[in-house]
Amino acid sequence: MEYNDTSQEPDLQFRGTITFNIGTQHRGSMLINGHLERSQEHYRVLRLLHFSYRLPKSNEYRLTLDKPVVMGKDNIPDPLFAEVLNQASLRNEMSFYISPMGENAVAIGSLSSPMMVCVFTE
Repeated sequence: MEYNDTSQEPDLQFRGTITFNIGTQHRGSMLINGHLERSQEHYRVLRLLHFSYRLPKSNEYRLTLDKPVVMGKDNIPDPLFAEVLNQASLRNEMSFYISPMGENAVAIGSLSSPMMVCVFTE
């Protein structure tokens, strides 16, 4: 996944992967792994976010994020990570839609725009 900031703030680029694990019992996790650049600053991002979810409508998931777990060589300051989540619409509570794409992939996005395509792996 690549995210490019279009705001008036200093340029923000994330290159990496976001791995979702949507489990049973309305719990799941999201692993964010990659590199973040802002102006001349470079950071390594490696965070695990646990969440609870509910399904108010078919294919709509509402996630409530727990506090991120900092892993390994992550060196991004917490306030900047919170800013990145906010700009990517991954706030404390977020909604997204999952739509099937063939037999082994789904599109994840907002009501009006896809954010990413996820391929099922074992």
